[in-house]
Parts: sequence; structure tokens; C-alpha cells
Amino acid sequence: MGKNFSDYNWDDTALEDVVVSLNQKNGIWNNLTNRMNWEVTIKINGSEPTIVIDAYTGKLIDIYGPLN
Repeated sequence: MGKNFSDYNWDDTALEDVVVSLNQKNGIWNNLTNRMNWEVTIKINGSEPTIVIDAYTGKLIDIYGPLN
């Protein structure tokens, strides 16, 4: 995608620009086992990419939103 997260200077990012939420995964099996996802949205340089991470394994599920 051209850039990765280590390209940014995170020391200048204010806490107000980071939104973190823990959400229930969709699907019958995920509801029965209470599987969750972390969604992290970071406002940086006029864009707000959202990163979705499995709360149990830590694996990256998706990145969406304006990335440029």
C-alpha cells in the first residue's frame, strides 16, 4: 500500500486521535463462543485508517478506510 505503520512518528499522535473498541464477531459460532475483534482507528495526516485484529490470536483481519 506504499506505507507501513513504522513510517509514521507516533510520538506526535494525540490520544484523542486514537479510537479503540472491542466488538463481537459476526456469525452463530462466534456468538456462541463469544469471539471478539479489536478495532483501532487512528487519525493521522487527514486520513483515518481502521485496523481490525482478532482479540484472541492477535492476527490482523483487515485494514480499511482512507489509507493515503
